[in-house]
Amino acid sequence: MVALGVEGLEPGVYHYSAADHDLGRISANHLPKISELVGGQEWADAMPCLILLCARLDRTMWKYEDANAYRVVLIEAGHIGQNMMLAATRHGLSACPTAALSHSAIKRLLGLDRLTDAPIYALTLSIPERSPHSAGQSIN
Repeated sequence: MVALGVEGLEPGVYHYSAADHDLGRISANHLPKISELVGGQEWADAMPCLILLCARLDRTMWKYEDANAYRVVLIEAGHIGQNMMLAATRHGLSACPTAALSHSAIKRLLGLDRLTDAPIYALTLSIPERSPHSAGQSIN
């Protein structure tokens, strides 16, 4: 996760450990603009947080001896992304997924140096803006 404006977190790059269920800061050095990581999409620079899903393909390749390993990783990334979007919505956040990734920049930022380490998917998180016209109105 690249946190640039997340309450309770210092700006930096973080890694989520599923085994320990915690978030650890791995870098606070050069923090790129988010657009540098998502294919030059400048709208993303206004987002306070970017979650990057990266695969260690060798963890799946031992189980599937054919191209299914890659297919399974992509399907699982979609499942994870959908669950993250549902959780964001539940907590009043907006989530915007993208597959437009700057692979080299992401791999450099995260220190992914093996051929089998691959950025797969990304989501920005933000607090949705409310227009002055929508305040207090409900949808019928």
